Amino acid sequence: MIDRITRDDALELARATPDHWVSLYLATNPQGDVAAGRLTLEHLIAEAQRELLALGVDAKDVDARLAPARSVLGDNELWVNAGHGLAVFLGPDTSRVFRLGTAPREMALVSSRPHLTPLVGELTEGDEFHVLAISKKQVSLFRGDRIGLEPVAFDGPTSMDEALAFDDRERSLQSHSAGRTSAGVTAAFHGQGAGRDTADADRDRFLRLIDGAVAAAIGRDPAPVVLAGVTELTAAFKRVTALREVVDATISGNPDRTPQRELRERAWPILAERRIERIRGVVERALANADRGATDLDTVGQQARQGLVAAVVLGLDDHEWGDPANDEHHDDRQIGDDDLLADALIETRVHGGETLVAPPETLPDGLRIAAVFRS
Repeated sequence: MIDRITRDDALELARATPDHWVSLYLATNPQGDVAAGRLTLEHLIAEAQRELLALGVDAKDVDARLAPARSVLGDNELWVNAGHGLAVFLGPDTSRVFRLGTAPREMALVSSRPHLTPLVGELTEGDEFHVLAISKKQVSLFRGDRIGLEPVAFDGPTSMDEALAFDDRERSLQSHSAGRTSAGVTAAFHGQGAGRDTADADRDRFLRLIDGAVAAAIGRDPAPVVLAGVTELTAAFKRVTALREVVDATISGNPDRTPQRELRERAWPILAERRIERIRGVVERALANADRGATDLDTVGQQARQGLVAAVVLGLDDHEWGDPANDEHHDDRQIGDDDLLADALIETRVHGGETLVAPPETLPDGLRIAAVFRS
């Protein structure tokens, strides 16, 4: 089955050796009407051929570069599983095809590196996340993105009963109904006296076991964790967890009765608000301190290429075409141009910086890019 593109895939493409890279994007019909998609891809291949020839690439090399895209036309299984869109990247001895969770704008272009601008919104911070659904009867961990939510296997308790199965506290209280004090006085314990404290201790032990198992499962993955469950359990989990990226807002209610798709739908606005808050923070810092940030493309691009950008914000669907090798900016795209705004974002990500895409209405008037630098 055709793969969904991941952040690692995008970074691999971003690090590609400069060449005449072909990038093709097209929307597909998830309901199975593949004829229109195939026709669109044929048109895009023809457009890419025209650009390659205009750049002086030999006709035989053009045919060889485009051959993998032409093979996609006859791949029936690929079209059935194409989702909402396809992205095709063709480079020197390399071809990659990915399915997309949202329908991209149709385009075919040739540039010095893979054109990743249409993927920026899917691959920047905040688009991947975990959902940890907790109830006393069931525990589930999921990883999600714009496309969907998938279960994650983890070696932890799947219920509170399982978590407490080896707890010898109750057995100890029941089997030792009396214990002798140092003064020879018999003291009786029956287990019921622990009351609320005992129930809370059991719950917290259950949640700590979950916390440790989830931490082992996700490792250093920076994707945030959204909790789903009744308030008693989610609030208690936030008190005991050692996870760093647990989101404060939760999906309330009993997750055992919540379909997987609904969990993703309810998590998404929580993460969107979290992302907007982060975007505003980066923009404010970039505007407040000219020594530690910038809002002009040339400065941000230069700092990004040197690995000096800690975080960058880019306006969604904004472009700045040009030739970075010759420090040229163009009002309209010319054959072979790169998107300089996207390049700044990709360079930031390649060097481990934080990358964020902002809806235009969340940015100050006229602001297209903002970055804060490493200290």
